[in-house]
Amino acid sequence: MPPKHLDRHSDQSALFQSVRGLLWSGSFVLFSSVAAYGYNFVRSNIFNQMPAIAALADRSLFTQDFYIQEMLGFTARSYYYHLILMFHQMGVSLPVVAFGLFLLAFGSMVGGLWAIGAHLGKSPVAGMMLAFLGLATIDGTVGSTGIFRTEPVAAVYAMGLAIWGIYFCCARRWRLGYLMFGLAGLLQFLVGFLPACLWGVGLLAGTVFRGRIGQFVSASVIFCLLVGIVYVPMVMAGNTSSDALSNAEFVKLYAYVRHPHHIVMSSFSVDDWRDFFGYAGAGLVSLRLSDRLSFAQKRDLTATVVVAGVLLLMGYVFVEHVPVALIAKLQLARVTPFVMLTVWMAVSVLACEYHERQNYPVSLLLLALPLVHGYGVIALLLLTLALWLAKRMGKAYDGQPAYLKPFVQLNTLKMTARRSVIVAYVAFFIVLLICWPHSPILFLSLAYPLTQQYFPVFYRRSRPYFKLATVGIVFYLGLHLAGVVDNVGLTPLHKKITVYAPPRDALEQLATDFGQVSPVDALVMVPPTDSVFRFHSNRSVVVTFKSFPFTDQGILTWEARLEDILGPLNAQTRASSMQKTYGLLSSKELVDIAQRYGAGYVLTQQKWHPDIAGRMVLQRDDWVVWQLP
Repeated sequence: MPPKHLDRHSDQSALFQSVRGLLWSGSFVLFSSVAAYGYNFVRSNIFNQMPAIAALADRSLFTQDFYIQEMLGFTARSYYYHLILMFHQMGVSLPVVAFGLFLLAFGSMVGGLWAIGAHLGKSPVAGMMLAFLGLATIDGTVGSTGIFRTEPVAAVYAMGLAIWGIYFCCARRWRLGYLMFGLAGLLQFLVGFLPACLWGVGLLAGTVFRGRIGQFVSASVIFCLLVGIVYVPMVMAGNTSSDALSNAEFVKLYAYVRHPHHIVMSSFSVDDWRDFFGYAGAGLVSLRLSDRLSFAQKRDLTATVVVAGVLLLMGYVFVEHVPVALIAKLQLARVTPFVMLTVWMAVSVLACEYHERQNYPVSLLLLALPLVHGYGVIALLLLTLALWLAKRMGKAYDGQPAYLKPFVQLNTLKMTARRSVIVAYVAFFIVLLICWPHSPILFLSLAYPLTQQYFPVFYRRSRPYFKLATVGIVFYLGLHLAGVVDNVGLTPLHKKITVYAPPRDALEQLATDFGQVSPVDALVMVPPTDSVFRFHSNRSVVVTFKSFPFTDQGILTWEARLEDILGPLNAQTRASSMQKTYGLLSSKELVDIAQRYGAGYVLTQQKWHPDIAGRMVLQRDDWVVWQLP
């Protein structure tokens, strides 16, 4: 028998090897999957938000920009702004900070999805499947909101926390769950608040109804304290509401004019509603089909869908029929990504169950159909209904009509022949490649940790190559961070990585040049549809449609300036019409509006206003900046 100190040394060595292996495999999954998923810093939301952070870092910037100055006060975005600012003040550029935080959020999202799936499905296979579905179905739901996005905005960072709130709720660790929801709310209020509402029934059922009132109280107090950290300072700063706007006026400007794609449910496309209700139906049927989920888990997950339906109805009634400003602000259509997460939880657990029964065709169909655009949702719903019908009939289909036999066989199908399994997976990857070319790489990246359990020989032999691949991917990301390469994918089957936002067209180059030749306090009149000039020039602008303030007084200022340019605002005010109206203003009208707000410069196109009284400062293609006399 070996001495105890040798046993201890052996145990420590085994633990070290295990941790090292976990770090290598986790690193490969993180970096390879983010390369497949993609990243894009060049988005309008970024252009709209980063100037406020730049102004916090340098108070000499944007002193004449009413929107930026308002955002420097305490708003719902303040914690998000100061999080990025904290790292920026350490000497790290804003694009690098954004990318670093995105990597953390992405890793947290993948880990959270894995944890939820593995917990509910009692298998790491379910975890991998849920991670894949949660990331691969990146298109927005109704309300133009998605589960996760490729751009580094507050909602993405918040989702990296909210996903763990959902995990802890699934695990009945309510205090931790609502702590994570509260922390998510600090970065993006709705991403924390809405899932807390959806899981409210589960919280009540798991605590109060079971005599654990203390857990309910403590979870509620934790969440309310964190919500209060956002709301109370806004009240004290006067940035919540006022008598300046009635409910009807606020809803008109906030919902119908500025955010109909997020709030006005009657404006959402029929196809989007079809997909949402189809997926919700498939998810509920999948919950019913699952043998692995407990009654309490099915109840809680079903409750999130039901509560979401109630909130969607409230969002419709109290925006479009009885306008209520608070309901409009909550943007209740944003519950739909969390409903989709519930759907993918149910589908991934069910797919795992069929996979472990060696019914690979059904398992892989459950994963592939959500990626088929158009009628994939209908096919998924029909498949789950067929499986439910087969399960009800069971194996005893003798005496049943002949047309019912295939349903039973579909449910009881079992593949043991290696060739058949390979054929099933090849067909699966072909579907992925056709529907979303980058999804096969994403699937394989997420599935890599499973090889240790299911293909141990392959795992041992391939470890050196995967370590080398991890180093190569890190080097590839490093080239992006260093600015050596930009806007390219690792392979044709990887999405592009865009870390920086250098000027790419004539307008962006013009803005960059203007920032170098103009005084720091310059104020520029720009087309209302513009989203890049402020960002690339680091100069103040009079008003843009995208830059919507948070306070009632700010909203009135925004409305007044836009109406001076465009005329009365209404639900039909769109980008195409705004650009046309700006171009149709006479040169004198444009100059008068600019000078009314103290602007010393005007951005326009030569074909729109060739004869402005002033000095042409810069020109790129047809874009021109005029200095007014």
